[in-house]
Amino acid sequence: MSSPQLYYTSCERGLSGCTGYQFNAATPGVDTRVLREVERFTVYEPPRALPPDEVHRHPINLCYSPDLGGAPVLSRVVSSGDDPSGRPGNYFAHSLVLDEGSETLPAELWGASFWTDRPVTDPRLPGITLPPGPLDRRRTSAWLRDRAEETIRGLLVSVDAAIEGGAPVLLIADDEATAHWVAALSHLLPPPLARRMSFATYSGNPEETLVHVMGVPPGTDTRGLRGRFVVFDPDRPVPIAPPPVHTASSAHRSFTGAESAPLHEALDTFEEGPIPEACPETLALVSLLVHAGVEGTPALWAASLPYSSGREGPLSEWRPLSAAAFLADGSFPAADPDLRAVRAWLPDAVAWLAPGQSRHLLHRLLDADPDTPHDDDLARLREVAHRAGDPEATERLEGLILRRALDGIAAGASAPAMVPMRSAWAKEEAGARIGALLEGGLGIVPTPDRAVELLRWAGSGGVPLPRSALERYGAGPVAHRISASPPEAEPDRYLTELLAAHSPIRRGVAHGLAVLPRRNLARLAAGPTGALMAKDREPATALLRELRMLELREDDPPGLLRAVMDSRREARPWAPPRLADHDLDRELLLRVWGPTPGPETVTAALSLVDGRTRIAPDVGDWCARILARVPPRGLEEEWHHALTLVGRLMLRLPESCRGLVEEWAPVGAKVAALRRAHGEEGARLLVSLAALLRGCRPVVETVALRRVCDRVLDWDHRLCARVMADCPSKVFDSYCEEVEERLGPIERAHGRSVPPLEADLAVRVFLTALRLGAEPGTSGEPGVKGARVGRPRGGEGGERSAERGRTLLDEVMGPSTLTWSRREAASVRKAFDRLPEGQVFESWARGFRDRHGQGGLFGRFRKGARRA
Repeated sequence: MSSPQLYYTSCERGLSGCTGYQFNAATPGVDTRVLREVERFTVYEPPRALPPDEVHRHPINLCYSPDLGGAPVLSRVVSSGDDPSGRPGNYFAHSLVLDEGSETLPAELWGASFWTDRPVTDPRLPGITLPPGPLDRRRTSAWLRDRAEETIRGLLVSVDAAIEGGAPVLLIADDEATAHWVAALSHLLPPPLARRMSFATYSGNPEETLVHVMGVPPGTDTRGLRGRFVVFDPDRPVPIAPPPVHTASSAHRSFTGAESAPLHEALDTFEEGPIPEACPETLALVSLLVHAGVEGTPALWAASLPYSSGREGPLSEWRPLSAAAFLADGSFPAADPDLRAVRAWLPDAVAWLAPGQSRHLLHRLLDADPDTPHDDDLARLREVAHRAGDPEATERLEGLILRRALDGIAAGASAPAMVPMRSAWAKEEAGARIGALLEGGLGIVPTPDRAVELLRWAGSGGVPLPRSALERYGAGPVAHRISASPPEAEPDRYLTELLAAHSPIRRGVAHGLAVLPRRNLARLAAGPTGALMAKDREPATALLRELRMLELREDDPPGLLRAVMDSRREARPWAPPRLADHDLDRELLLRVWGPTPGPETVTAALSLVDGRTRIAPDVGDWCARILARVPPRGLEEEWHHALTLVGRLMLRLPESCRGLVEEWAPVGAKVAALRRAHGEEGARLLVSLAALLRGCRPVVETVALRRVCDRVLDWDHRLCARVMADCPSKVFDSYCEEVEERLGPIERAHGRSVPPLEADLAVRVFLTALRLGAEPGTSGEPGVKGARVGRPRGGEGGERSAERGRTLLDEVMGPSTLTWSRREAASVRKAFDRLPEGQVFESWARGFRDRHGQGGLFGRFRKGARRA
């Protein structure tokens, strides 16, 4: 494309239509903003040291700005003597609005043949197609041949800083030399950065010249400009060496084919002013550019630009591109600085690089030096591999990360932060490495605190932990440490975390502790260590949980028994160490209910049994020992249910009790029938039951008679007297015991209310005694216990019957009356109010109290409830 032209000078005819400074001519279509900026930018002041009329000695100002009104503009300004009115100091500015896609650099156009310094009459100028500039790379390289490298380095560092907002660079040189220096800078800098560099080959007023690089004639006093400009006098350099950049020689060989000299020290200052501070990346690239030379940099930038994001700014941001280009070339081994630069740059660059570029650079980095990168670098490179879609590099990097982390932990270092792992292979390798470490395969068996850190790190990255290795670690170091501590000691926080977080370690610990004596193991289970496994569902810990439950012994024996049985049943398929062979055995029953259980414990225990329960043979012996004893009064029903469960479950009983179930079966049926019967049928059944009980075991006889007599007490006194008159002595004795139980003194438990006296029962028993033939004393005359008193009136007949009646009054009912309170005695008296025998009862009761030292009238019963 052609570039629009602009002529600006003081003339009589121009675009303004009047005389004076104006645009003499211009290519149509140039934006007015560009015109205004060019007018200000191209102001020219000739040197004060030269006469105004010696125009041919005045310097030429080739000046460039990348942004004048939004467009890049290159101008050539020359002194033209007097203006048309005769005033000195006129100048002519020939400007070009450059095409941003042009390959010609602005500084190359110094001395081009198309420049003019004469106004024209036609105000319309054509555009111009730019030819190659005279200051090409070959001519610039020849010009630089005798120049000091220190000057070139200093200029590159200073101009790079100026482009990024630092102090402008001031060259003490004539206009042509300044043009050559600017051309050299343009040829060395990256092309995009070179086009951002504004310059002026001559400035009569540096403080008003807004460019990055400018020249002032030799002899100019620059003392007042120090601090605001970086001043260079190329003819008076102080030899200064740059910092060491270890890639310079190899990179130079790669791109230019020439060998470079070694570099040693950092840039310092020139005589005229300090060089701006530069980062190592900038200094490294500056050295590379100087040694590549203006003819070598095209190859360097051609190789680097494919890696550009288009947003690079200073040289420090171009340094990784050159290192990436060299690394990708692969002609020579990459040095550490290049590798570091690419490692730091690639995680961001993957966003704009093609996937193939990222993968190639990544593999080159891994092939060149896999062990030197920092852990953070490896993590970032792993992300690069993922984003570039490179599973092979992902596996390599994750393997490096995991191996390095494990090696560090093994050496005692803290575990590094874990990044999510995507490679299944790397995770499996890490799990195997962890297993080897826990088992001491690497020569180090980690202590619990190291193991905790190791397992935390593995868990945060989703590394599959080797269960067998964890179990062995639990059975070895962890179990040993626990067993060596007092049972009541709290485990330290590392042991606590290991046990709480890892079920395989708990399994191992259970196996390791199983060798301890049972008593020691029970104490350990009841302590803080056992508490860590109290809610565990691991089969291996079943014994520890069982021992803990039995040691703590909660107030719910059936619940405790059920919990232990369930724990055993659930764990048995996995054959944990030292687990009992049966769900229910005698030892467990004794631990739950102690040495003297009652029949209710048999019922409670056997009711938990179902078809899946494994019952030990000695359970039958435990049941038989309980059921062979006469149960405490009131537990006959429980005894009956317990014996029924034993028979239903077909438990194997010892020889001495083997017939107990069969013996009770008919008796129990007869008792049940009798308890349901009424009237004469009940009396008949009682007679047959008495016959059936002959030869039965004492426990069967006692339980049956207690259950029957409890029902007989509710019969009518006439039927009861008839039965008691002729029944066997054991039946009558059992009847009397039931009377004593229900009318006699009551053992009052703490906090439990005493049931009211059964007044109707007292009436029935007294009438039964009368019906049997008892003759209670009258008018306060005492009867004589055991004495013959003649035939009973209206009784059932017989001396035996009368004796039983007296026994019932004097030995059973009489002592009970002594325990009654006034309220209870009043309730009995009230029950007799409807009967003619009321006076007989009151007379007998008063006489009985008198005979036994109670004294007073019948109404003087004690206050309160019955005495214990």
